[in-house]
Amino acid sequence: MNNMSSYSTRKECAKGTDCKQAGIAHCEGCTQAFCIKHFNDHRRLLDDDLNVILSEYNDFKNTLTLESSNPFVTIRLQEIDIWENVSIEKIQQKAAELRQEIVHVKVTQIETLSSKFQALAHQIQESKEQDDFIETDLHRWARRLDDLRSNLISPTTIVLNEHHHNPLIPNISVSFLWTGNELFDRVLSNDVQIEQDGEVVEGVSFFMMYNEIRGKNNYAFGCHKVRVHIEHSSKQWTFLGINSALTPLQKSSHETKSAYGWCSSDYIYSNGLSQANKTKSPIEMNIDDIITLIFDCDNRQISMINERTDVKHELMVDTNNCPFPWQFHVVLRNRCTRIRILAT
Repeated sequence: MNNMSSYSTRKECAKGTDCKQAGIAHCEGCTQAFCIKHFNDHRRLLDDDLNVILSEYNDFKNTLTLESSNPFVTIRLQEIDIWENVSIEKIQQKAAELRQEIVHVKVTQIETLSSKFQALAHQIQESKEQDDFIETDLHRWARRLDDLRSNLISPTTIVLNEHHHNPLIPNISVSFLWTGNELFDRVLSNDVQIEQDGEVVEGVSFFMMYNEIRGKNNYAFGCHKVRVHIEHSSKQWTFLGINSALTPLQKSSHETKSAYGWCSSDYIYSNGLSQANKTKSPIEMNIDDIITLIFDCDNRQISMINERTDVKHELMVDTNNCPFPWQFHVVLRNRCTRIRILAT
């Protein structure tokens, strides 16, 4: 009886019908049991896979060594030099035009005032010599002299106007558009921890309130997908969406004008405003849900799909409020909320 019981409970080799031996060796990685022969085969296959990764590692190491002479960096530096030189030339040309305009006005004004003053002086002198003037003439001449004085050039006469809406030169900035697999990269405070090399983020403080997390990638063109797994949630409050990389991390970042996305409390955030979801399909982010976020930069739109319910929500993005590049933006409010980024 005991022998039959032992035989019926022994594990079979994972190779199934290809092997009649017992599975006495357990693999922690794939959680399968193998006989000794097939366990060794399994390890050799893993060793082959590791060699492939090591080869790719060495290739990337060589690429990284050559990165210091990356021609794309040189091209961008040259473009900045061109912008600098063109801007300086435009500024110098505009400055010369303004100086010439001021000098021209000064010369013209002096000539005009001199002519008017000489005519007035001649009239006063002639009236004095002929003793031909009365009180009204004196008042009139005094007013004319005051008028001439008021037309002299003074610090308040010439005004330099700044045209902010029509700049002389275009303003430029530098944005680094990192690509590749998305990972959690920055958090506002230690109330939230990034784990497993950026794949997982978790709220760890009893007192955390609206803590912001950003992804590492910057998005400015094309269409991109980010999939996340809600591994644990209190079902109270979680925000998923985007924010501009130009906006610094801050408390209640979901309320900034540059934040766009959805909250598990069935609210939508955009342009610094929140509004209740008015569609028939609720915004759900429950435990074990997988959420797909799509960042369509070309059409200035983001989408969220709950893979369990197959419900899709879409949101147009005003790039005046949320300028490129965009970043993956998460806000957690509750302890033990845990989110994992999945491979796409």
